[in-house]
Amino acid sequence: MAVRDGMDHRRWRRRRPGGVPMSLRWKLQLVVIAILAIMALVGLAVERCAVLPRFTSLERQEAEAENAFVKKAVEHELRALHSTCCDWARWDDPYLFVAGRNPGWPAADLQPDAIATLRLDLMYICGLEGRRHWSLALDPVTGRPGTLPDFPATGLPASHPLLTEPTADGHTGIWTTRWGPMLVAAVPITTSDRESPFNGVLIMGRVLTEALVAAMPTCDGMEVRARGVGDLSWSLQEQAIAERLGAGTGSVVDEVSADRVACYSVLPDLAGKPALMLKAEIPRDATQTGRAAERLFFLAILAALIALIPATLLVLRRMVVDPITALVHHAVKVGQTSDLSARLASRRSDEIGVLAREFDAMLERMADARARLLSRSYRSGMAEGMTGTLHGVRNALTPAVVSVAEAREQLRAARPERIAAAARELARTDLNESRREDLNAYVQLAGTRLLDVMSGVED
Repeated sequence: MAVRDGMDHRRWRRRRPGGVPMSLRWKLQLVVIAILAIMALVGLAVERCAVLPRFTSLERQEAEAENAFVKKAVEHELRALHSTCCDWARWDDPYLFVAGRNPGWPAADLQPDAIATLRLDLMYICGLEGRRHWSLALDPVTGRPGTLPDFPATGLPASHPLLTEPTADGHTGIWTTRWGPMLVAAVPITTSDRESPFNGVLIMGRVLTEALVAAMPTCDGMEVRARGVGDLSWSLQEQAIAERLGAGTGSVVDEVSADRVACYSVLPDLAGKPALMLKAEIPRDATQTGRAAERLFFLAILAALIALIPATLLVLRRMVVDPITALVHHAVKVGQTSDLSARLASRRSDEIGVLAREFDAMLERMADARARLLSRSYRSGMAEGMTGTLHGVRNALTPAVVSVAEAREQLRAARPERIAAAARELARTDLNESRREDLNAYVQLAGTRLLDVMSGVED
């Protein structure tokens, strides 16, 4: 039994590299590492797919808000320009000038320096039908007087958007010029008391340059571009965005680079055509914060893995692997030595402890069974030996028994009661000689026969 168990164990040892390629310890290590790695990947996926897009969404909202600020700045500039135009149009001097009663007013009050002080690039005075009375255009780059074909010296057509349906408030909006998009305000000219009928229109214009937009109060600290939709300085991608926006009121957010994002919007002119595209560019602080949080989360997960994997493996080794390994070694040792008296004597209260105690109980039962088997084998051997001996004795006694039986039959045939009767009769004194001789002969013959029987029994 021990030899066979030892051979089985050696055979198991030889099969181990191929039959059992991986120990329980390595399997548990791989399972723990795989589970923790999957948890880390799931966490990173959640961070990438759920958390980071929220930062991106906040970033887009911030860019759209900045673009809305730029729009509000442009609208504020238009209102300020309209207010200035109203102050000048509702004045007796321009009213009398258009009426031909104050021809020296422009030379006195409308010098280039005065126009520049008002931050105007255009002042244009015309009649209600569009005939020019006076105009001055200042180049926004050089600041010197220049010509602006969009507001010619011959006057404006009566169908011009700035002249149609004149009202007390006039018109404001954007007009595309050679110098770029221009904020314009057109207010009917009347007297200071506003009781005289309109006799002309005062048009003021301010070219919307990037410097002007950047100087607006709500755009302070922002990187802003404000150019005509058809400006060649726009990139092909930005031109495509302008075409996509058209003259609508929406906006488009686009990534300028890995560190910056921009929001585009288009403002229409007085005719409703796309005229001005606004670009508000901001740093991607939200995304960078999200990516920094993602990196921090990754480092935290990595640190947790570095700490958890050894700790988990150590705990599993102490609580699972080592006890099972000890149980396996104990079982292998018992199989090699056939020592059924060896015990683990585990005091653990978990399943491994129960298994160890059940294994000890099994060994105890096996030891009892083996003892009973040995005792039974001994008794069986003794019984077999006694059976052989008795068989030999029986074989040896059989002839004697037969002889005794034959002698008994012969003795029975000799009729000993008759011999006894003859002996009693011989003892009589009154017996005649003839009868005595017969009886003596009979007794001698019977004695001889009995001697023969006894000799046969002895043989």
